[in-house]
Amino acid sequence: MRRHLQRWFRKIFRRKRRPVYRPRFEAEEPAAIEPGIIYIIGEQGYQWAIAFKCPCGCGNDVWLNLLKGHRPKWKFYMKGRRKITISPSVNRTVGCRSHFVLSDNRVHWCRIDSENDL
Repeated sequence: MRRHLQRWFRKIFRRKRRPVYRPRFEAEEPAAIEPGIIYIIGEQGYQWAIAFKCPCGCGNDVWLNLLKGHRPKWKFYMKGRRKITISPSVNRTVGCRSHFVLSDNRVHWCRIDSENDL
């Protein structure tokens, strides 16, 4: 009984590891997107895209538009040289259908309340 309760508590209170990313500025599109890296693509002050591997583990590449005249459009904010925040949230409507916020290099998952929210 004691062992059963220990397993139950570990399962309930287990903390999920959130994926952590590192920003990397690139002038051109990378040949391959590596896990754990957020590529900010474009020249200094004229970035046009962000690319990274999906944090859910599906292995798909996520590309986000930064161009002002096109929609949907995201923005990114740097804290120092090593921490990135992307706004608004990323809501994948195809494939794995992940919905998350990337803040200070960490993924924060958005909760789905019901099947209607999909």
